[in-house]
Amino acid sequence: MAIQTIPNSLIEGKITDIVNSYLDTRALFTVDNSLETTAGLTKRIYKYTYSATVEKLAKGAKNSAGAKGAVALTYNDYTVERYQQTYQYNDLDAMADGNIVNVLADGAGKTMANEIRSEYFTELAKISTTFDGTGYNSVYEAVVDAVAALPKAAESDVTDLFIIMGADGRAAVRKDPLF
Repeated sequence: MAIQTIPNSLIEGKITDIVNSYLDTRALFTVDNSLETTAGLTKRIYKYTYSATVEKLAKGAKNSAGAKGAVALTYNDYTVERYQQTYQYNDLDAMADGNIVNVLADGAGKTMANEIRSEYFTELAKISTTFDGTGYNSVYEAVVDAVAALPKAAESDVTDLFIIMGADGRAAVRKDPLF
């Protein structure tokens, strides 16, 4: 009877690929490698908000001291975490069904992806920029008004922004005759 050995690095790579492909949220953010650190360490993420008023001045007039811009600084501390999901099988299981390791790795990867996705959307829910789409005849009309409400001068300036909606909302927009 032959015993099949599977290197841990192969299983780890498979699970990592499953987690990364199953998350499917990478289109919603930009990866910033400067935020990387070791598990257990705390990373402080700063948010800057610029505020100022504009003065209209006559030719040669001096601006007032009150019209200077200022930056408000807030931050959140995040503890970097490491995720792991283990499973158990024995060599008799693997010899009886060679696919068991693949099924276990797939399940472990999807379990971790669901946990990470849940935490990701919990963080997204903390974003204060929202648009109330109730009262519209269609989801498409709500999306059009939401884009118009964005703090940008022109629609071409919104390429770095995105709208988060469920699959049902996306389907409704695509089915709308105005789309």
